[in-house]
Amino acid sequence: MNDDWNQEPSAPPVNPGTDPPQPREPQLPPPGTWYGLRKQPGPTQTGGAPGQAAAFEPGSQPIYPVNQNSRGLAAAPAASRQRDPNRHFKITAVLIPLAFMLVHIVIQNICMVAATFIIMARSGGSFSYDELMSHQNLIILFSSLLSIAVYSAALTVMRRHDPDFVWFRKPAAPALGLGTVAILGAVGSANLVMLLLSWLAEHNSFWQQNMQSYEDLATAFTDQSGLLVQIVTLCILVPIAEEMLFRGIVAGQLKRAFSDPLAIILTALAFAAFHMNWVQSSYVLIPALVLSAAYIWSESLPLTIVMHGIFNFFGSVLPGLLQNQESAVNVLSWIEVGIMPLSAVALFIIYRHYKARRQESRAVS
Repeated sequence: MNDDWNQEPSAPPVNPGTDPPQPREPQLPPPGTWYGLRKQPGPTQTGGAPGQAAAFEPGSQPIYPVNQNSRGLAAAPAASRQRDPNRHFKITAVLIPLAFMLVHIVIQNICMVAATFIIMARSGGSFSYDELMSHQNLIILFSSLLSIAVYSAALTVMRRHDPDFVWFRKPAAPALGLGTVAILGAVGSANLVMLLLSWLAEHNSFWQQNMQSYEDLATAFTDQSGLLVQIVTLCILVPIAEEMLFRGIVAGQLKRAFSDPLAIILTALAFAAFHMNWVQSSYVLIPALVLSAAYIWSESLPLTIVMHGIFNFFGSVLPGLLQNQESAVNVLSWIEVGIMPLSAVALFIIYRHYKARRQESRAVS
């Protein structure tokens, strides 16, 4: 098979009395073709061994297409191809994220009030704060389900006006691996920030007061709903709800008005400030930057949902299971700190693929 990607097509001989042949354009892969891991038999030549043809199933798009260094360029992702480089600031890009963050708080408070009335009804009118805190995971479970329903409806409406508003591309295995490494390093950064805050609390009254408030809150949070409810809530439902809010809606608005780096920073700051606690806001800032960058650079909300679930598991669930084994918790924490350099490398690889896709989209356009 001739390699039409690297050679100019030769013109066939012209017969007397016939029209001269028209120049033939270099052969391009069919629209919607993506380059990745799952190969299907097909006629598209993509390189490799001489005479070997390989096409890729359009329905199994990985995040990272293979770069084409020849005349024929692979079809770039639709999101990158359609992205408008001339972004214009609108006040709605700020007001809509703030409005939905307020909606999230309202939903949480509604579920909290409902749980309070249920507890009072069961106890004959008396109220116990400790009992309310013992059912926090169930309260968060129901508030997350309600939030997911609201955000799904909102994103559906927003995508009708702009199909490129939020990216749902299914992540390939390499992207999942890179995302896992990146977020485990972010857990390590949170551990280091907590060590720093603990040191500051010994020398500064402001941080001493805030650390004491945070520890009191953590002590009061003695949930009795069970391990399964805790894992489903913190590692599945909460990541889905918060990623739909912050990466789907908030970043979706900000990336239409600001540059990618500024949209990443603003989304991360909004996520950190949303926790409304100096200690939590401090240690989630770097993980928020990692999640926001991973979303913008991978164009995959499912990837950041998985990353968020991993962060919650290693940052909250697993240390809770090992709370009586201090040495094991310390070893786990320092392993996560040791992964931080690999986390930076993983993010850099995701960024390089992002830049490659942007270059391909410019070449195609």
